[in-house]
Order: sequence, then C-alpha cells, then structure tokens
Amino acid sequence: MSILNTISSPDKVKTLAAKDLILLSQELRAFITRTILDSGGHFSSNLGVIELTIALFYTIDFNHDAIVWDVGHQSYPHKVLTNRMSLLNTIRSLGGISGFPKREESIYDSFGTGHSSTAISAVMGMAAASKLHNHSKQPTFVAVVGDGALTAGLSYEALNNLFGSNFNVLIILNDNQMGIDPNTGALNNRLQTNQTAVKLWFEWFGLAYSGPIDGHDLPALIQALDETYAKQGPRLLHIKTIKGKGYPDAEKEQTKWHSANKFIKI
Repeated sequence: MSILNTISSPDKVKTLAAKDLILLSQELRAFITRTILDSGGHFSSNLGVIELTIALFYTIDFNHDAIVWDVGHQSYPHKVLTNRMSLLNTIRSLGGISGFPKREESIYDSFGTGHSSTAISAVMGMAAASKLHNHSKQPTFVAVVGDGALTAGLSYEALNNLFGSNFNVLIILNDNQMGIDPNTGALNNRLQTNQTAVKLWFEWFGLAYSGPIDGHDLPALIQALDETYAKQGPRLLHIKTIKGKGYPDAEKEQTKWHSANKFIKI
C-alpha cells in the first residue's frame, strides 16, 4: 500500500517510522514528477525540497508553528501532504488550486507568496504578533528561503530588523546555487567557497548558524532540524540541495526545467 495515499495532514507524517519516511520521499518525488509532466507547472524547485518538506512536517508542530515558503513555487510537496494530493493536477487550470501558497486554500498555508524574498519579514511579523499575545510557549515561525531570494533587498531589511530581537524565527537557507538561472555575485561566491565567512556573516546579523548539511539526507536533515528547532530566538539552518533532484534531465539542465510544460501525448 502506498504510504503517500495515507497522508492527509502533517500529523500523519509524524507517526511514520524512519524507513517509511524514506519511502514517503520516494513516492512523493515520483508523484510530483508524474503529475507535473502530465499537467504542467513548476518542476525542479519542487523536486529539490522533497526531503526538506518531509523533515519539516516531521519536526514542527502545525498546531502552533507556521512555515512560509519564500516565492512559493516549491510548495507542491507541502500541498500534497496537506490533503491536496488529488488537486495537484489542477494547477494552471481554470478553477484549480494555486501554484503558490494561498491562505484561503488551506489552514496550513500561513502566508500568501508568489514574489521572492518576502518570507523572512513575514515570519518576523508573525513572531512579533505572537509576542504581543503573550503565549506561554512561543511558536516557531519557519522561513524557507533560497540563496537566490536571499540576495534581494527585502531579505536584508528583514535580517537587519531581526538583529537584537528574541523572535522565535527559524530560517532555512535552501542553497542550490540557482534562481531561475545560476546565481552570481558575492553571496553565491561566499556560500560556495568560504564557509567560515558564511558563518560569521550570518552571526553578524545575530543569527545562530548551523550547517551546511546535505538537504537530501533525510535522517541527517531531521536530526539537524530537531536540534535547531529546540533552540529559541533567531537562527538559521543552511542546507545544500540540488534543483531537479531525482530527475536526470532536470539536474543537467536546471534552467530549462525550472518549469515544465504539459507533455502532449501522441
């Protein structure tokens, strides 16, 4: 029996054994590949975050916590695991579900995205509001941000304002060296060549830095998330992923496979 077919909410993921989490990642990657090649949609970004999505669902508590997927085009695994599996093939069709997180669509979509670099400021606002409510246990607000989106000014404004706060914010840096095209510039250079500088740079912003780790090694990713999640305050987990992971053509031609057109069956 398919494990994926039994998942209708994040709580179901938490009940799985380690070997079943691996099987779930394989089934989820295969399902998204088949569906998007058949119906069209963003492709390689979603294949790159399969393990991350499962690890986050296994770790955080959706009854209190929230995830914001920066840009949001990599949110298909999130949608599938939050009871929208049967609707994924309606993306890019009239009356279908959104290709991005949409608050009106699901209680698990905490913020509407579509433009890059808004996630850190969004979770900072959520954390500030939570503080005002004086919750006895502060939720964790997670921003999943790519290394491309981290080069935009809005991301830096958010990092600047996080400094010195005790907001319970966890930033996941999804470092795949790609936006739509390969990344360029100082940040990309430092991320790939000078790990000491990277750690010091994020710590300069007041973030407790962890990583980098292999974002496709699911057991290691869960362990790292468990350790980072247990902390408080602004922190960042740096993971390395491959855009298009598991589909050889997409791994080789990452720009071309950023989005997949609907295949015409003959």
